[in-house]
Order: sequence, then C-alpha cells, then structure tokens
Amino acid sequence: MRPTIINGHERPVNQVIYNREGDLILTAGSDRIVNVWYSDNGERLGTLGISSDNPKDRIEGQHRAAIWSVDITRNSMKAVTGSADPSVKIWDVSNGKPIQSFDKDNCPSLGSSIRSVQFSLDGNLIACTQDRQMTFYNKVNIIDVRSQDIVQSWRISNEMMMNTQIKWGFMDQNIFTGNEKGIIQKWDQRMCPTGNTEEVGEAIYSWKAHDNKITDLQLNKDRLLLASSSKDKKVIVWDALSEECDLLKEIEHPTNANSCSFCPNKDHIAVGGGEESSKVTTSASSGHFETYLYNIITEEKIGMFKGHFSTINTVAFHPKGHQITTGGEEGNARINNLDRNYLEYKEPEMELVMENPEYMPVESY
Repeated sequence: MRPTIINGHERPVNQVIYNREGDLILTAGSDRIVNVWYSDNGERLGTLGISSDNPKDRIEGQHRAAIWSVDITRNSMKAVTGSADPSVKIWDVSNGKPIQSFDKDNCPSLGSSIRSVQFSLDGNLIACTQDRQMTFYNKVNIIDVRSQDIVQSWRISNEMMMNTQIKWGFMDQNIFTGNEKGIIQKWDQRMCPTGNTEEVGEAIYSWKAHDNKITDLQLNKDRLLLASSSKDKKVIVWDALSEECDLLKEIEHPTNANSCSFCPNKDHIAVGGGEESSKVTTSASSGHFETYLYNIITEEKIGMFKGHFSTINTVAFHPKGHQITTGGEEGNARINNLDRNYLEYKEPEMELVMENPEYMPVESY
C-alpha cells in the first residue's frame, strides 16, 4: 500500500472528513484553515481561508484561531467549521468564502472555544459544543441556518469540561455528546430548553462509558451503532437505538485511541492514536503511531499500517470502504488506498452464515 501524502497544513490536522459521495476530503487544522482535496489523487481543490501570519493576506471573515471541527452538507455545497476564535462559520465550498458567521457579537452565548460541529441531515440545523472557559459554560448550541440564530442552547454541566464531542443520532431524533470525564449523554432535542438559555439540560440517558477522556464519537453508515474512543485505550461500540444504549463490543487498543471510523461495507473499524508527542522520543516506532483495523464482531486486530511520525488525531473511512485518510500532529494527512487482498477478504464464518443461517460457530478446546 503506497499512501498519498497531502501536506497543506503548517500545524496539526485536527479533523478529516469525506463528503457523502467520497470524491472530496476536508482537513481542518490548527493553522486557521480547512483544505479541500480530491480523494482519488490527493490534488488540492482549494482552501477555506488562507494560512498567513499577515492579516492583510487573509480572507475577510475567516477564522482567527485553530479550527477544531468541520462538517459538510449532503450536497457538498456548504461546510461548517468550529474554531477557538470562538465562532461557527458556514462556507461556500465552491469558492472558499464564508457566507455566515455566528460569534459572540451576534450570538452572545458563543463566548468560548467551539469544539465540535455537525450539520443535521437536511442541512438546516447545526449542533455544536463549546468549552467551559472563563465565565462561559460547557454547552450544546443548536443553530438554525435559515433564521441565522441559536434556537436551542443548554448547559451540559456546570463543571469545568472541555473537548466535548457531539453527533446527531438516527434520523436526527437524538443528540449524543461525549466529554472528558468519560461520560456519554443521549439528548432528546424536543425535551431540551428552547431559546438561548443558561439552564442545565436533562439528558434522557447518561452513562459512564470510559475511565478517561472521550476523544471521538462516530456512528456507522445507517446510524444504528455508536462508537466511542478514549484515552483509556478502548474503543466501545454501543447500540444507538436502544433506550439505554447497550454495550455491544469493547475493543482493547495498545495505546491512546484518539479517533475511530466505521467501515461502511464490512464489520470493521479503523482506530488511530498514539502516545502524546511530548512523551515519545525521536523514534516513531515507540509511539504506536499506526492505524489499526479491528473486526467488530470478534474484537480482534486484523491489520495495521504505518505512516505518521507523530500522534494520529483523526481517522476517516471512505464512504465506499476502499480508502482511509488519517491526519496527524505533524500537520500531514495521508490517503491510504487499501490493498486488494483486504478489499477481497471475506470473513470465513460470515460466509458460512450466509450459506446456512443456522450455522453456529463451535469453539475448539
């Protein structure tokens, strides 16, 4: 497997995503910009913003600090970004210019770093989380793109919490958040406070999912499964539709699990992470900077590949399952086209189940 290295950031890559069709890759970095790439050859299509220390060179209205999160609409026309400036901006992907901005000037509650953003399926709503900083609390904000205002806002907690991840659930019926205390909360938007309030919301279900900070939340293609990765070196798969989000599988990872991504056409999950860069020597081999592939059913590792020489911050599977893109602390992203022997690999027991639905595997002792 020969990866394509896409080097368009001067600082760490914080998130990598594909658009719905999989022909575009978006990489968000701490250098204030988002790069848009063609997934088939790694050619850069353009940028959302300009990375320059000279304010005169930047696009008017672009972010002034690190971009933590990015998402794109299903028609690939608009992108949304959350930044430490702090603001949420909507971009026209066709020309790379911001078309809407939500910050503390027009939305007073957005006063701290925006850590995670995601469009609803129809692209009319944006869910975002903000950190607990200064006098501002760790909150969930729901922004209506049509009215250009915050229609719902509630505190997750009054405690000092940062790096809270957020995801829309099945058919946008629920919202999931995961925080640095290892707690996942399931929210029903209809039961949460309306308007721009400072109330503490009441989750319909909350549970201690990990013993350390939750670094990523991901749902599979049909949003029936929820995966959470954590600094406790585990990736756990949950039933996103059940009332209490039953634990389905628990995968042990050899190091900090910073990001995960479901394979869309196999029962596999990709996991990336590694030791903190400050704790690792100049040798990349000692930091576990590899991307691992696990079988969700058996919870076993089925493969891995190297590439990065620093901590992997983000992992994303191509919507067709033949490619994985990773982003690292060193500022590079790598497009990894998976080998044919992986793409053609079939689980022996799954083949037997397809031939005979009554087949039950028998363990040998």
